[in-house]
Amino acid sequence: MGLTLLEASKMNSGEIKRASVIEMFAENSDLLRAFNWEDVPGGSLSYNVEGSLPGVAFRGYNEGYTPSTGIINPSVEVLKIAGGQLDVDKAMIKTRGPGVRASQESMKVKALSLHIADKIINGDSLSNPREFDGLRKRIVGSQLIAANLTAPSANSALSLEALDAAIDEVDGATHLIMSKDMRRKLQK
Repeated sequence: MGLTLLEASKMNSGEIKRASVIEMFAENSDLLRAFNWEDVPGGSLSYNVEGSLPGVAFRGYNEGYTPSTGIINPSVEVLKIAGGQLDVDKAMIKTRGPGVRASQESMKVKALSLHIADKIINGDSLSNPREFDGLRKRIVGSQLIAANLTAPSANSALSLEALDAAIDEVDGATHLIMSKDMRRKLQK
């Protein structure tokens, strides 16, 4: 199991700058802070997706079961590279102090954190093959739940019944992903 970003930052006690960057990365995004992260060796991650479960049934004495197997769909995620280049003129550091560089580094980490969080939701490898597909591209078909179960339409307001139905569809749901605007509406 992977580590959260905040737990990972604690493990790098000898690498103060790296630990600080990891901590800043988490501070700038609630979404990234909630995830578990793990190192992936190589350029891709292979995993299996449960397609369908095998059949089961009751049987009588001296009867057999109908044999069946479940379907496992192998899948691969190709790792993507994200980052940015930062150049601060040595003359600025000399005349204004090292805080100039530290400030730029902090802003770069914040920008990357917000960019990655956005791509987790909105990433589209068809429009940009260098990025990964986000949740909007991955959640399709029967995985989509109407915002209002009694009056489903594209412009329906979110009902609590639909929210409960969406939560029920996820085994072990621990977090809800929503905009700040939606969070304020939900809290009302």
